[in-house]
Amino acid sequence: MARARVLVVPAELLDAAYQQVPAAPIHSGFEVARTRLVYGERLRRAGRRMEAREYLRGALGIFHAIGAEPWERRAQAELRASGARLRRPDASAPDEQTPQELQVALVVAAGVTNREAAARLFLSPKTIEVHLSRAYRKLGVRTRTELARRVALHRAPDSPLAPARTLGTVLCAGIINLTDDAAGPGDKHQTVSLAPHNREVAAAVRSNGGRLVKAAGEGVLAMFDAPSAALHCAFGICAAARAVNVKARAAVHAGEIDSFPDGEIRGVAVQIAKRMLAHADIGEVLVTQTVRDAVYGSSLAFRSRGDVDLAGAGSRNLFTAIPE
Repeated sequence: MARARVLVVPAELLDAAYQQVPAAPIHSGFEVARTRLVYGERLRRAGRRMEAREYLRGALGIFHAIGAEPWERRAQAELRASGARLRRPDASAPDEQTPQELQVALVVAAGVTNREAAARLFLSPKTIEVHLSRAYRKLGVRTRTELARRVALHRAPDSPLAPARTLGTVLCAGIINLTDDAAGPGDKHQTVSLAPHNREVAAAVRSNGGRLVKAAGEGVLAMFDAPSAALHCAFGICAAARAVNVKARAAVHAGEIDSFPDGEIRGVAVQIAKRMLAHADIGEVLVTQTVRDAVYGSSLAFRSRGDVDLAGAGSRNLFTAIPE
């Protein structure tokens, strides 16, 4: 439980949560390394890069010693993001793809156009073209068909293209047609496009320290380190929608998330949040008991909605989150 709190507590309580970890039972060196990695990641995201490096290097050393290569790569990526310099492992490293090139290659390999990839990744079509041409050269391919085949061959469990499983918080939000005022929770509301509101949504996610995964068509999907940040973002999206005479609803859940190099996220936590959204009323932010318990002691209030069947994701005790 002490280690789990490091993953979900607000940034201002992070140090206190980590100080409680030594008192928790330790079952393996991997647990120690994973806790150091998560703490280092959160320190970096909070702008404390120098402190983060100490814990990230400690985690990297343990992962390397026990042969946990996917976790070792994740620690290396975090160290680079903190500004630390890492020695290249071999002479072929200069031809390795950058994270941006890899992300563009994975998105394009799924069959989208350059313009669609630009919209998904919030880049210009010209930037997509530059990264894609470099990826083609480094991968030794010339067509999109060859790229898709190459990506498929490398989607192995020990590949850099494999997902990284982490604990985080998922936010799903949807915009509802104004004519559906009579509809109640769980009913199928008619949805409208989010395209005119993409910039506002992206700004709300960034300002709360999150990562926008999707803001297109009729839904928003974002990922946060802390449940409190996701809740404040959800309140902000709903309030911004009301200000322009549009109605929105949101759902927030915390759990294990599979993060892919192309920016996509999947997993049980994502599916639960998506199914919760169908039960949210207009202007409502629904949360699971996991989220409610994680922000215990904050000024946020919650009203029970009881057990709700989430159609394939089991029955969950849901709560309506009430803004401060």
